Amino acid sequence: MQKNNVFISWSGENSKSFALFLHDWIPSIISTAAPFCSPNMEKGSRWPSGINDALENCDFGIFCLTQENMSSPWLLFEAGAISKLESGRVATLLLSPSMKPTDVTGPLAQFQHTEPIKSEIFELIKTLNGIAGGTPNAKSLDMAFDRAWPDFEKALLACQAIQPEGTSPPERSQEDMLEEVLTICRSIDKNIKRFTSPHSETLSLDAFLVKGLPKYLDEPVSNWVTKKIMDDLLRQQGANAEKWVQADLPHEMMTEEEARQVDKKHRKDD
Repeated sequence: MQKNNVFISWSGENSKSFALFLHDWIPSIISTAAPFCSPNMEKGSRWPSGINDALENCDFGIFCLTQENMSSPWLLFEAGAISKLESGRVATLLLSPSMKPTDVTGPLAQFQHTEPIKSEIFELIKTLNGIAGGTPNAKSLDMAFDRAWPDFEKALLACQAIQPEGTSPPERSQEDMLEEVLTICRSIDKNIKRFTSPHSETLSLDAFLVKGLPKYLDEPVSNWVTKKIMDDLLRQQGANAEKWVQADLPHEMMTEEEARQVDKKHRKDD
């Protein structure tokens, strides 16, 4: 029996029906793909252990998202389990009509989102083809995808036709979106530092945002970013937070005198 290499996650009936479609559709394009979808587990299998085994074996997860299931505990658990794997990757597939990447909130917002349009689905298929060790012939993959695409469109229309009414996402505030951007930026900055200089200071990104963003953003947005960062740092570091941010500024963001003082401090510390 071939080892599963693609985990398809779902929650809710619409999401489930499309996940089952993907389970059969993907191998029709990539013969080496072996998707796992929980409704297709063998009879007699132990449910939790079967899912856990699949999560440990699959390097790629496709998460069938609708407006109703974005906060599903099952989806969040499975996405977290795959993303923690060394080679694990997660992509969401946005199924609800007019659903946009900016509509995704919470933990799932950090992952790469795929809209159900031909160009994006083809990029997803190319990624899966590489992970599953599929055909190296790009033309063959392109032809197989073109043959299978009408079935995808048909299944998507059927899924969207039965979306519950009144499920449009609430309009997100600018502050909510900025909070998300700041959180993601800090997460990226933390990961970069972990692989480059594990003993480096942790305030460089915050310092850059406080001094650098006003050049590119309008005043209300810039003021919000500055206030948010300083409030967070004051809670974490105390009254000296502002001085520490200032001292950690990249030179190109400082005045000549500020840069001179920082260089003097570093020489003294050395």
